[in-house]
Order: sequence, then C-alpha cells, then structure tokens
Amino acid sequence: MSTKLINIFGFRFRYENTKEINKISFGRCCLYQRVISDKKEQSSVKNIKDNHDDKFRIAVQLKGAMGDQLVGCNYVNALYNKFRSKDILIDIYCRPYIGETFLQEADFVNQFFLDTDFSIQDEAYDLYIQLNRFPEILKYNEKKLQKYSVICKYVLLCENFKKQNAVFFTGRSEFDSILNIFTLIQNKKRFNQADIDNFLNIKEKFGFVPKLPESSVLQDYRLQKNKYITLHRGVDTSHSSFSNKQWPLENYNSLIKMLKSNFPKYKIVQLGVNKERCPDMKGTDISLVGKTTLTDIACLLKNSFLHIDGEGGMVHIRHAVQGGKSVVLFGPTSDAFYGYSENINIKENVCAHWCEHIRAKWDEGCIRSGGEALCMQKITPKTVMDKIKKNMRISDDNSNKNL
Repeated sequence: MSTKLINIFGFRFRYENTKEINKISFGRCCLYQRVISDKKEQSSVKNIKDNHDDKFRIAVQLKGAMGDQLVGCNYVNALYNKFRSKDILIDIYCRPYIGETFLQEADFVNQFFLDTDFSIQDEAYDLYIQLNRFPEILKYNEKKLQKYSVICKYVLLCENFKKQNAVFFTGRSEFDSILNIFTLIQNKKRFNQADIDNFLNIKEKFGFVPKLPESSVLQDYRLQKNKYITLHRGVDTSHSSFSNKQWPLENYNSLIKMLKSNFPKYKIVQLGVNKERCPDMKGTDISLVGKTTLTDIACLLKNSFLHIDGEGGMVHIRHAVQGGKSVVLFGPTSDAFYGYSENINIKENVCAHWCEHIRAKWDEGCIRSGGEALCMQKITPKTVMDKIKKNMRISDDNSNKNL
C-alpha cells in the first residue's frame, strides 16, 4: 500500500492505494473509488442506523462553496444546541475539505460524509434537511417526529416558510440577490440568514471553534503568532479566475510596499490555492501559494496579525476560527450582507446598489463599464493603508501594543 498527498478542489488530502480500492481519507470520512468492481465495499452510510434504532437521526446536507459550508456548520451547531438531547444525532454531508479541517472533533456532529453521498432514498434518517441559503425539509419520519415537540415545531416552521417563499428554493442562483435583500430587510446578514424567525438564535460569533494543530503548522513555516500579515487574491472555482470580485494585482503590489514601510517587523505572507488562480504578488517575504493544506490555511489565518483579501472563503475561515481582523475589499457584493463586524470592510459606493447575481455572469464584467469593476478600481492602496493604520492602532492600544 502506498500513501501520498493529492489535490481535490484545490486542497491536499491523504491518498492510499491498495489492490482493491483507492481510499481518500478525511478523518472520520472516507471517499472510496472502485478499482475492482467484483468486490462490493459495504457503505457506512447505508448501515448507520444499525446501532442506533432508538435514536432520532438527522441528516443535514450543506450546499455551496467554502463560506456557505462554514456558515452551514454554524447552523448545524445551533440546531444541535436547540435540540440538545442524548437521543438526537446529527450527521453532516459536506465538501470533503470541510470535514477534514473543521469537523474532526466537533461535538455537535455524530459523523460527516461526502455531500455527494446524501440521499433521501436510503431510509437511514428520521429527518432530512438540505441547507443552501435557507433550510429545506426534504423528508421526515412522522411517527418518530411526534416524540420531539421542539423538532416538530421547527419542521412546521420551515415548511410554512417554504410555502410562503417558494422562489427561494428553486436552486437558481439568479434569485440570490433577492434572497440577500430579503435577509437585509429582516435585519439579518449571511451568517444568520438560515435562522427562520430567529428560532435557533444564531450569533455572529460562531458557536464552535475547530481544533487545529496551530503550533506545529507555525513551526513548519517558521512563523510566529501575530508576527506576520497574510494576503490573498483569488476566488473559488465557481467564479472565473478573472472575477471582478478581485482587487487589481498592481494594487496589492503597491499595498505591500506600504505595509513593509509601516509594519517593518512583520513578515508578509501570500496565500492561495495555485499560481494560475493566485498570481505572485511582488515584495512578499513568503509565498505559500499552492504549498498548503486547508488545515495549514486555517492555522495560518488564525494566527496572523492581519489578513487582507477580497470577500470570499478565507475571510469566512478566519472568522470561523476566531482569528481576528481581516481587511475585506468589497466590490460587486454587499458589505452589509457579507461583512463581519470585527473586520475592516472597505467598499466604494460607485453604483447605487451592489450587482451580485443581477444578471448571468455578473462577476465576469462590470455592468456599467463592460470591463473591470469600477467599484474595485475606485479602492486605492492608500485608502486601504489609511484604514489599516487607523484600525490596527486602536487594536494595539487594547492589546498592550503589538507593534
């Protein structure tokens, strides 16, 4: 048997090759790729009820990209706390990198599986929930449900919400802008969008903190806690690598010069999935583009003095692991909807309204200019640097001056 690292969704995972199967291991979750078809591998998903027939089992499938999945994990944690009982077990079906990095020792999760294994046909659960932006009840065991009044009330709440807002459950991304406006009208944001009628009382600060090998990762990359600044310029693979969510590369290069002048004792570290999607920035001290696992990324983001990025997955990771401030550069997406309160959220209101999902391929060209996004062009390196100096000085005063 041989073991090596492979890339899936741009992140590295352990790969074991045997005569019968190729197994990609994600801690408590495994993906099997059939090599010899005459030997039938028994699916753990099909047999999960065997030892728990007396339990009420809930399956939650998380949809969406990195940020959506992390927000989804926080939703499941809130669900667990609301339903808390030794007789209730919750399994999560998610992207493999989420389980491997963030759910290994999470007490609110019984087991986690690949999102592609999710099926309401296997009769393994008593309640099936699919979470995109809002929870959708797909199926439930009515007889067992009657024993749990809180769950019964929640199922009824979700079903009534869907009847009143059927357009939100079509799965069509062009309705996302309507969903976002609907959420803002309710005085909510992305982190608690799924909390119908505030039934779960989801807070901005995530209710769980993933356990991470922070010390060993920092040692591997020869970095000290709070003594480096991380930068990232990239978007997930659902967007073009030329997405207008991104700040121009030359602006990052100019900002790095300013950072090195104003924060000379701090190393400048570039993060990214690969050099094709995250081209090299000039002037960094360390480039870790294409060299990290997602666990590494989470550890590095948690311990950096400051993170600078566009609105996207790494900002959600830093918030989830409670890593401190990020400078978040907003363009076609809404800072009011996606922004976390601890961050330095920067947006130039060039247009009367943000344009995310206003039309198809909204992120591949500015609606007004037809080319690069005017809103991102308007944010200057000096504007960013001025806000960093102002906000980080306040942080220093409250933390015995790190500078």
